[in-house]
Amino acid sequence: MKIGETVKWYENYANGDIVKDAGRGMVMDTNQLAKTCMVYRFWPKNDFLVFSERDLESIKNESR
Repeated sequence: MKIGETVKWYENYANGDIVKDAGRGMVMDTNQLAKTCMVYRFWPKNDFLVFSERDLESIKNESR
């Protein structure tokens, strides 16, 4: 993931098998060592959350 990239994020329950919430956001910072990204979550969340790279999916050339 790269800073400024638009992503789809997935928030899972503790067991990791069931998706609790999902949405779109923008990568604001990355930590290559921990393989995590800080993501600004778009409306209605309007907040920042750190996600593992495995919980992010890049959105490229997706038409609206």
